[in-house]
Amino acid sequence: MVTNAHDATHGPRLLPAVLTSFAAALVIAGSILALRTEPDGRSTGALFGESGLLLGNDPRAFWVWWAIIACLVVFLVWQWSARGRPSMRLASIGGPGIVAGLTQVAWVLSARAGAIVATVTWLGLGVISLCLVSWRLAKQRARWLEHLCTDTGWGLALGFCCVQLLTSAGVVQASLGLSLDEADLVVAIGAYAVLVAAALGMAGRLYRQFAVALGLVWGLGWMGWHRFTAEPRSLLLGGTAWLGCLLIVAGFGASGVRRRARVQGLE
Repeated sequence: MVTNAHDATHGPRLLPAVLTSFAAALVIAGSILALRTEPDGRSTGALFGESGLLLGNDPRAFWVWWAIIACLVVFLVWQWSARGRPSMRLASIGGPGIVAGLTQVAWVLSARAGAIVATVTWLGLGVISLCLVSWRLAKQRARWLEHLCTDTGWGLALGFCCVQLLTSAGVVQASLGLSLDEADLVVAIGAYAVLVAAALGMAGRLYRQFAVALGLVWGLGWMGWHRFTAEPRSLLLGGTAWLGCLLIVAGFGASGVRRRARVQGLE
């Protein structure tokens, strides 16, 4: 099995390294934009979800972008190391990685401009692209150190963008002028259930991509905390979010111990 471009071409392949590095740089740029605050020091409401929404999130949840930036910088260092640059495994993520980076920048800029439909559209495309990146990284063998250096940043981005897509649904709900009543609570619980179900589906297909679970649990956990401590308070919704976190951890943990031969991809 050829796992290194040196084995097939007797020399490093520079173009794939350039493409994957460009993709990572785009995601880093989008993450920096997401961390920027408004001139008065407040974060943009469309990025977090307004504090008065059932599907809103705590602004501290966005601290994860710092971790994503740091992990993608490690990815870039590994990418241009003697081990990383000729890797066929990393070369395989160039296409979806660039799409993920472009959509990352696009949805953050759309959110800052208040374009809700565009934000949800770009964010959805970004989640699909990040799924492909994580799957391509998962399906090829690598040592644990390479997995740690190359997969963590992309996995965290995928997990948290899934949660951010849920938060965006709350912004759409607010834009439609829906009031906070029992029907909205049912909708919010249903949205949580969809997120957890999607996470468990990814757990069965993304071999040992534990960073995806970490991004999901970080974002969903803060959403639960926000419902316990901020208005509108909802013990039911907060408990549902934390229960979802436990299910996600269990799902990815179970997936990680399965034999590789039994893990299917996203063909």
